[in-house]
Amino acid sequence: MANWCSTEYLFVGATGNARRLLADLKQVTSVDCWLVYVRENLLPESCGTDIPCRGEVSYLDDELHDTGNGNVGVRFSTETAWCACEELMQKIADKYGLHSYYYTEEPGMEIFQTNDAEGVFFPARYMVDSESKGCEYFDDFEEVASAIKEMTGIEVSQFEDVESMLAEWNEHSFLQVHEIEIV
Repeated sequence: MANWCSTEYLFVGATGNARRLLADLKQVTSVDCWLVYVRENLLPESCGTDIPCRGEVSYLDDELHDTGNGNVGVRFSTETAWCACEELMQKIADKYGLHSYYYTEEPGMEIFQTNDAEGVFFPARYMVDSESKGCEYFDDFEEVASAIKEMTGIEVSQFEDVESMLAEWNEHSFLQVHEIEIV
């Protein structure tokens, strides 16, 4: 059985291109949300190729989002096996003349990644998973250090020290900090 990877996407570009993608995704997912079905309908020329598409569209926003500079975005989420289906999503973005931004996480494989290097759409750079507060996302390490101190009383000044400084705490509770990799 696969570990499930959750990915949030925002496809950004010209209004007409985004509107076409949103309409096509709505039509396809109204019949079947599996990514293999999405691929067959949006990229029929790719059928028979080895593009990973094991998973489903788990959420599709029914509105376009103003992203500034005259562009709009289509927001949706997927649940996939092991990792994001980035090759499939890039081919869809290319077909519609859009740029794909995403945040993906699969905790079992320690995958926490975004391609939004500037942090415009996915600004979080750290994910904190704790027994007391669940998952929280932070834009910088100072916010993480403050949250750790609030939960544990332990002062941490840099990410590299988190694991060793929380080792004793984690013998009796649960607190993990993950840095989000920019890919």
